[in-house]
Amino acid sequence: MATKTFTKEMHFNQKSANQLIEALNNNKSPKRKMINNVQNISDKDIIKKMFGVKK
Repeated sequence: MATKTFTKEMHFNQKSANQLIEALNNNKSPKRKMINNVQNISDKDIIKKMFGVKK
């Protein structure tokens, strides 16, 4: 039987609820930064060859 020390009770007030709703409504994309010495591969054929997927 779990005691209260093993459970965590979450308490929300108006401010924290509003912040949660605002964060969930945020549709912004993350700012991406290119890393040196890295090549982005978007060609599906190359990716399939990398992982050994046969056609």
